[in-house]
Amino acid sequence: MEKFVEKQQKMIEETSRRHIFDAVVRVTQRDNKTDFTMQHIADEAGMAIGTLYNYFKNKNDLLIYVFQELIVMNKKRCYTALSGSGNPVERLQKYITEFLQFGRENIIIFRIFDRSGLRDHLPEGDREKNTMQDVEMIKKVLEEGIQDNIFHKMDTTIMAKILFASMIGLSLTEPLLNEFTPEQLSQKLMHLID
Repeated sequence: MEKFVEKQQKMIEETSRRHIFDAVVRVTQRDNKTDFTMQHIADEAGMAIGTLYNYFKNKNDLLIYVFQELIVMNKKRCYTALSGSGNPVERLQKYITEFLQFGRENIIIFRIFDRSGLRDHLPEGDREKNTMQDVEMIKKVLEEGIQDNIFHKMDTTIMAKILFASMIGLSLTEPLLNEFTPEQLSQKLMHLID
């Protein structure tokens, strides 16, 4: 009986944390501001500030949770594109487009995270693991394209790293490139492989 109660409590806690996550996304996207208070989030979530602090000890704790959730969401979205239908060129282009679109949709939260210095609070192993997962997925599609004679022979590890680093760079410089759609940027980035 105790295990059922524990599972139920964890489910309630995760549902509440997810509700708070959604409130952060709404506040940052609606107001397009990099500064918000825990009170703003509590109000948006429709809960007392004390309840919010039951789930997150402070704003940094909340931001780390939000950032990690965004990474998981982005990976699911991008990996679906990369492993979906189409030839390697189409899948890579869709992957890049999804990655850039996701960054554009959540740029405010990424800026908050970068400016706060919280990136340094993430375990180094997690950061490296996340990057290498993306690089490996890109590498596999590049290798498939070489086998299908779509891409010329290349060092797929280096090219995967270059593509991923370029995608990160494009996401960070998004305000300079906002006159281009993610699809247009993806097409330009694909020229690296030509």
